[in-house]
Amino acid sequence: MIGNRKADVGEIIIRFFYFFTILTNLLVAIFASLKLFGENNRFTHWLLSYRAETAIILYIVTVGLVYNIILLSSANLQPEDFENNTCL
Repeated sequence: MIGNRKADVGEIIIRFFYFFTILTNLLVAIFASLKLFGENNRFTHWLLSYRAETAIILYIVTVGLVYNIILLSSANLQPEDFENNTCL
């Protein structure tokens, strides 16, 4: 699998972190939706537990750090784009 790749290792790592960012944002959106509108069932109770909430917070902090340290430096941004990406 690695031997048949068409991209270099650096690009594969960056793609992985982009994918992790999307998944983490989706998980945060599901968590927030269930926190606001969720029913009282086993899945909702588990996802809203302190353990799951702590894991989600750790994921989103990791995404923020990786985005600002690794991914943002690899993008070719203009000054106004940089301000928009860091403020949002």
